Amino acid sequence: MPPNRLDAFLRGAARRPLGTITLPTSWRDRWTQSPPSIALATIIGENPIPLDPPLAGYTETLLLDGNLSEQLAGARSLQNPNTTLPGVAALVALHPVVFPIAMRSLGLHGGVSTSVWLNLIATIGARVHPNPRSWSGAWISLMDAAPTTDPAVRGALLALEPVVTQVELQPPGVLAGYRCAIALRFDRIDQGQRAETCATGNDAWRSLSALAVRARPPVAPAILAEQLHNILVRGSSDPRVVEPVAQATVLLPVANARPLILLMVENRDPGVLAALLEALHDHVPLARSLPPSVLNRLLQSPFDLPEPSSLEARLHAITLRRALRLPPVDVPTSVRALRQAAQPDAGISPQSALVAPPTLAGTWVIQTTAGTIRVALRADTAPEALRTLLDATRSGLYRSTTFHRVVPGFVAQGGDPRGDGYGGTTRIVPTELSGARFERGAVGIALAGLDTGGAGFFITLTDSPFLDARYPYVGQVVSGMEVADRLMTGDEIVSVGVSPLGDAPSEP
Repeated sequence: MPPNRLDAFLRGAARRPLGTITLPTSWRDRWTQSPPSIALATIIGENPIPLDPPLAGYTETLLLDGNLSEQLAGARSLQNPNTTLPGVAALVALHPVVFPIAMRSLGLHGGVSTSVWLNLIATIGARVHPNPRSWSGAWISLMDAAPTTDPAVRGALLALEPVVTQVELQPPGVLAGYRCAIALRFDRIDQGQRAETCATGNDAWRSLSALAVRARPPVAPAILAEQLHNILVRGSSDPRVVEPVAQATVLLPVANARPLILLMVENRDPGVLAALLEALHDHVPLARSLPPSVLNRLLQSPFDLPEPSSLEARLHAITLRRALRLPPVDVPTSVRALRQAAQPDAGISPQSALVAPPTLAGTWVIQTTAGTIRVALRADTAPEALRTLLDATRSGLYRSTTFHRVVPGFVAQGGDPRGDGYGGTTRIVPTELSGARFERGAVGIALAGLDTGGAGFFITLTDSPFLDARYPYVGQVVSGMEVADRLMTGDEIVSVGVSPLGDAPSEP
């Protein structure tokens, strides 16, 4: 393969499992070039590819001496069981954006000594208090990866509790989200009830939602069911609380989950319906336990709502019918995801944009509570998606929305007027895919399937080749990437404006 085409091939291969393969010579050469291919690092990390000693030890060199891209490649490759585990010095030197990726990789790799975990806990814990925006994601990912069954590791995490819980963050919603996340991690360690008080006041829904997310074995099913019932009673008026309760029912036996489902089946909020139907698809015996009349109403309910707002619920209704082996229903729609769900062998393809020289469409300026982010918009890669984004900007739809999902070391997702990922779709937009790369700072449109995109968008925090040609690409961050790195769940979008090329930003 010509060298100039190798990277494109690697980015495509990064989306597919390859298994145990021999590393081709051209790949070996690309791995040791500076900077190495992050797509190749993803392939190495997610497949048990044999590595000879020089290649196996190259990861530590990247982590210890590399720039951000090289550290990212090293962190991705760590997941491979054949890589040499790096020392503490290489891990504590990581950029805070890369650290969560390294922790996830170490958790999957295994074999990390207790002394390494203790050093990481002490170092990262000390960094959280003076700079929580930069290091809270790293700390949370460390708590997720660290083996809390190890008494020494568990003790070290608990000893730092006073430090990591007493941080100062603004706005209040961000602080509430952070405290909920920390409470959930400590609940996992000591099975306490810390999440009960992780948020108060206007953000009380976060506490209830966090409790629902936390509800999981090894707590006895009857106790979990009682906890979820109490959460549902307290927060039944807020879809952001009901949705995680519905999702948590998949963890319960039918006898414990059925009463909870029956309390929610009459809810006609599209987000709640989507969560309910998805949960029942993942727990088919629970779906079969429902009275036929109740199940039929639930399966029909999404189709009684406006199509754009109920797309995700409709998708789950169609797939649940198939899982239950019920007769298919005619779904007249122009949405290809629904047609594909109803007829999986239809071979429906997304709309593709031609590869053309980049055409800029001005600058999108996002004022957030963490700072300002500027995005160079592309007019050629997904014109219909861009039109939706610009319409939402000019109408003021984005003002006071939040970044409702921030995954450290991966993506920051926001712009949903509901604040839960189920809103933002007001018209059917054909999904447009292109050859644009989802590298660090790329801006794309969130999807639940073909033609389900709306106003919700995401910013990639690291190079993410597995997103290529799967989501509409609308632009690239050109300034403020350090702000995007600092985003936390609950950060607000204060205002959004668009400036034509060479002009000052305009706002509605």
